[in-house]
Amino acid sequence: MKDYEYFLFDFDGTLIDTFELIYQSYAHIIRKFLNREVSREQIFRDIGFPIRAQMQLYFGPMNDQKLMELAAEYDNYQYAHSEEYLALFPGVKEGLLSLKEHGKLLALVTSRRRESVERYIAQFGIQNCFSATVTPETTDKHKPEPEPALQAMEMLAAKDFSKALFIGDTYFDMECGRRAGMDTAFVLWSATRPEDLEVKPTHLLKEFKELQSL
Repeated sequence: MKDYEYFLFDFDGTLIDTFELIYQSYAHIIRKFLNREVSREQIFRDIGFPIRAQMQLYFGPMNDQKLMELAAEYDNYQYAHSEEYLALFPGVKEGLLSLKEHGKLLALVTSRRRESVERYIAQFGIQNCFSATVTPETTDKHKPEPEPALQAMEMLAAKDFSKALFIGDTYFDMECGRRAGMDTAFVLWSATRPEDLEVKPTHLLKEFKELQSL
């Protein structure tokens, strides 16, 4: 097994169970602005896009003003219901702290905007685990392009990509890591089945603690 030094984590669906909160938030704004319902399957299928791209799947092309209006309603609903719906996946906090205590460098590489990322990692007391955070505000191109992973490595001052591992729960994560030239780990608590991925990940994780043995 490799002795990885750099661990790049997706956020939603990998570290924190946001599936129901994301669904309820989109269901709320679609109900409010379009007066229709949307299924969990449709919302879960589209998780991984930055918010503008995902909003446009339901509302069509939009200018910045419309995006800000929708995003504000979405955010307000999420923040009001975060304690009701959010939870860390089993073993995440202990696992992150253990990796950090063993001298590993950790980064977040997410399509979630920075304000809510910072709010939620503080809510669960894991904000000090990460030496770098890459959000859609950080790069011009987003997952599955390699730029977010490359930016995280630069922020970590990491040069040896053979010592880096990208951990996530979607095609976007696996492709981002692969295209950046690093190994990947797919979490089996994902809403996506590993057999549906176009490219096989380097590792499959049944439990978060398995990262400590890689």
